[in-house]
Amino acid sequence: MAPVIRPMHGSADSAMQPVSLGGMSIGAVVALTVGAVFAVAGLATYGYKSLKRRREESPGFRLSSVIKRSLAEEGRAQKISRNLSLHNQQQRQQQQQQRQGESPTTPDALQMMSEGNSPVSDTGPQAEEAAGNLGSLTFSVLYDKCKQTLLVTIVRCEDLPAKDAHLGSSDPYVKLQLLPEKRHK
Repeated sequence: MAPVIRPMHGSADSAMQPVSLGGMSIGAVVALTVGAVFAVAGLATYGYKSLKRRREESPGFRLSSVIKRSLAEEGRAQKISRNLSLHNQQQRQQQQQQRQGESPTTPDALQMMSEGNSPVSDTGPQAEEAAGNLGSLTFSVLYDKCKQTLLVTIVRCEDLPAKDAHLGSSDPYVKLQLLPEKRHK
């Protein structure tokens, strides 16, 4: 509706009458417009803050520095496979070194220790029997950047000892422990 401007009757200088829009004065229209702008701005600010808070509270937002660094370097999901089986010859060498009380300083033993396989510290006969009958377990670790999940899959297991002697079956599983980054002083 267009504003209507009418000359005042009875005045000699033909002064203008105040403009009204649908029965409301211009001051009321300006006040309502300013109020609506502030209301929309307030709702937008509230929505932004609540969305930001929800994003910060998600578990994927608080990744450790090691995972953040590896994600920044690689930029995609990387599959890491490790074979944790010890060959019979390496197991025999390890057992002989433990019996003799020597430290594992051969290149094969150092390589085994660097791959994450540590020698058995208990030198009792039960530990030696258990070390010889552990079998092998191959698993893969996959980090999915989109879903922010770490997926551990057992690929193959061979010659695992029985969980229960009466049942004769084994229950293979992988226990994975993420450690914080070590900083040297």
